[in-house]
Amino acid sequence: MVTRLAPAMQRAKLVERDSLLRALDGAASARLIKLEAAAGYGKTTLLTQWRDRLMAGGVKAAWLSLDEEDDSAGALVANLGYAFQRAGVAVPEEVTAASAPNESDARHRLQRLLNALADYGQPLALILDEFERLSPPVVQAVIAPLIKWAPDNLVTAIGSRERLSLPVAALRARGLVFELKAADLRFRADEIGRLFDCRLSRADLSSVEANTEGWPVAVQLLRSWWENNKHQHQALSGLQSATSDIAEYLSEQVLSFVPEKLRQHLREVSVLDTLSEGAIEFITGRNGLLAQILAVDILRPFLTGVDQDVGLYRLHPILQTVLAGEFNLLPVDRRLALQRSAAQWYARGGQLTRAVRCALDAGDGDLAGVIIENAGGVQIWIRQGMSRTKAVDAYLSEPLLDRFPRLRLLHALVLAKEGRLSVARQNFEKARDATGDFTTLAGGGNLIALRQDSLVVESTLLVNECQPPGDAYLAAFEDTLRGVAGDDHIYQGYWRTFLCISRHQRGLFDKASEAAHEAIDHYRQFHLPHGEFFNHLHLGTINFAQGLPTAAEAAYNRARHMAATQFPDDQTKATLINALQAELAYEQNLIPKAQRRAQLAISRTRKSEAWYDIYAAEFITAIMIALEQEGFDAAAAVIDTARLEASARQARGLMPLLDATRASCLALSGMIAQAADVLRYSPFDLAELTEWQAERTWREREAIMVAYIRVAARDLSFHIPVERLEQSLRRLWALRHVRSAIRISAAMAVYYAAHGDVMMAYQHLSAAVRASTTTGYVRAFHEEAALFRPLLAEWLAEAASASEREVKHHAKAVLASLSLTHADDVHRPALTAREVDMLRQLNSGQSDKEIARALDLSQNTVKFHLKNLYLKLHAANRLEAVQKGRDLGLIS
Repeated sequence: MVTRLAPAMQRAKLVERDSLLRALDGAASARLIKLEAAAGYGKTTLLTQWRDRLMAGGVKAAWLSLDEEDDSAGALVANLGYAFQRAGVAVPEEVTAASAPNESDARHRLQRLLNALADYGQPLALILDEFERLSPPVVQAVIAPLIKWAPDNLVTAIGSRERLSLPVAALRARGLVFELKAADLRFRADEIGRLFDCRLSRADLSSVEANTEGWPVAVQLLRSWWENNKHQHQALSGLQSATSDIAEYLSEQVLSFVPEKLRQHLREVSVLDTLSEGAIEFITGRNGLLAQILAVDILRPFLTGVDQDVGLYRLHPILQTVLAGEFNLLPVDRRLALQRSAAQWYARGGQLTRAVRCALDAGDGDLAGVIIENAGGVQIWIRQGMSRTKAVDAYLSEPLLDRFPRLRLLHALVLAKEGRLSVARQNFEKARDATGDFTTLAGGGNLIALRQDSLVVESTLLVNECQPPGDAYLAAFEDTLRGVAGDDHIYQGYWRTFLCISRHQRGLFDKASEAAHEAIDHYRQFHLPHGEFFNHLHLGTINFAQGLPTAAEAAYNRARHMAATQFPDDQTKATLINALQAELAYEQNLIPKAQRRAQLAISRTRKSEAWYDIYAAEFITAIMIALEQEGFDAAAAVIDTARLEASARQARGLMPLLDATRASCLALSGMIAQAADVLRYSPFDLAELTEWQAERTWREREAIMVAYIRVAARDLSFHIPVERLEQSLRRLWALRHVRSAIRISAAMAVYYAAHGDVMMAYQHLSAAVRASTTTGYVRAFHEEAALFRPLLAEWLAEAASASEREVKHHAKAVLASLSLTHADDVHRPALTAREVDMLRQLNSGQSDKEIARALDLSQNTVKFHLKNLYLKLHAANRLEAVQKGRDLGLIS
């Protein structure tokens, strides 16, 4: 890290860019200085010289050379803190704390850093080099607010090969941005002359300027050659071609001074991206070759030390290009042998993509296939995550997949994770057919590894197709895995992950939680954060279903922290977390947060993996928010989108949940007949559900039950097996299915109220409110606000007199929230079928006793319904209720 807090030492002779440095000095009062140009334009050199001038003038200048390690908000803020510490500025310890923060903590730490810089009071500079290494999300999360809220004593200078995506229009309008582009950074004639010690003739100077077009790296390379050439003037006057010919010129005029035998060795080692004694000896069979290369003075400017402590160097890109062209002139056999050796070297070092690339460059597909299989096949995903797996998959051609069924399984896995389930399934079945149901391999091979890979891919497909496996499949899976994997921590971790999600979706929460913790233990044995990440998500959904929102949020945040620190380039993981956090926020009535996260998730899961819980969390949340904010048509549009998505992905298991949700939305919108039709013509069997014989997901069971109850509460002729529902509900409470129990109890309260059974309505309402007190799950009340307002008010006035103070307080808060959020319901009140009957009887002038006799109800039940009717219509008495009913068109 320390090496990135100061500019690298420059070996080559440098020329002071006086005019540019003066321009930078004059821009020190700006908020932002931007240097944008391609590689080789001297950005780092200029920033280094300016830093030296600032420090000589007593200004503390923090330097940070950016790399991949900085591409997360938490790591970047911490390293900015280190940079200012190295420059001599006191920084709060919290900013550079070892633990990597989440996004929220990173913003907080950034603010602490900016406060410290403001408190310093004296002029400060921050110089960020190689800015293109930061991804746009990190730039927006850290750099944009840093520049926007920077204290007046701080100027930030940025060097980047790419155009900066920063919101600086407002700063530019105020004259607080200073910019240098490639045209500004080119060497002028006087600078070229000074770089060559003013020893060039006018003709030579014009030749260099014309043929390099002032490109600093080309001029610098020419100068390095010129210094070691005895015939400088003759060579320079012969330089007539354009800048694009510099590589050829360097080949002729620089490499020609290298002994032919050593030049031959350089051609051979150019197959390597980095040079070390071990790598060179492995591919060429020669000892001490790197030392010979370093001993040639003319080559030194073209070698950059990547890690000199271990003797690792990189050839200059221009020289690499020249040598790569000469590499193709080697005898074919020698060239292919070198590429195969390089492939094997990189494979030994775990540099899988480079290994595969070299093998394929050698035309050796079999070697590439063997390298991937030896690296673990599908294990590459489990060990290293999807980004690395996709990089390998990009090299897999159809002929290669045909020769290596394990690679086809790997390809199927990548397709599944990209959401292309239909094609993934096709590739899986091709691999199955080619291996006789994964029992044979043509030409031999590791059958155990093949079977292991097939289990992982098949179970992944089932999960992503939203098909929760039954007990028989799980038992067969476990038996097979035990036979082929034994105590292998990786596959045991995967098995328990699969067991966790299967048990969770079927509502076996305690067993699912146990499996998740066991999976995490296995993954930690091999330091595999990828597998651990998913189990934190599963633990979060289990906690959510059990009514433990704090524990759920903690699990999601642990997953988010892991995603940011371990997989900063994998945006899929943040998408999955957004979906689950949207659902949690919705249940707690945090609608803006829920809507924002659900929209983000839906827009991104189209191109990534997802499974039943992810789809349910994002789509059901979006559907219910659309229903409340825009009505049934908007909700139906989201349902249709979800069905199309599920159909395209072959996620057939999602359809029953969407159908039940449609029925609920129709019922809540007053379209009772249509809702009843959806349920009548669906494959749902409510009696079967209540007996818990079907292997349905807990979400599906909950949604179907709630839909039936909501319809029956509004259509008194719609029959439901009430006693079986009551038995099922008691089981839900006993098994701690708290989320489902709250929703079904709330629906039952409305059902009993509509049917005149006040005591049962209060009983279920009391249970739902009590559980809601500890969980904060209140959306079941908001979704039926028009019915719950009068019911809650009556319950608080009568049945809740003996309730605990905390429960009553929570109920009053919910009632107030319902009245506030849904205040416009009076314009279009949602009356139950029984309340409409009451209104018609009032319109006929009937007394309470006459209404009771006509509708076969007790007088107390009639009074209960009339109170609810008055509350919904905001009426003080019978006459006012009748008048408002006529005005609203509810009666004639």
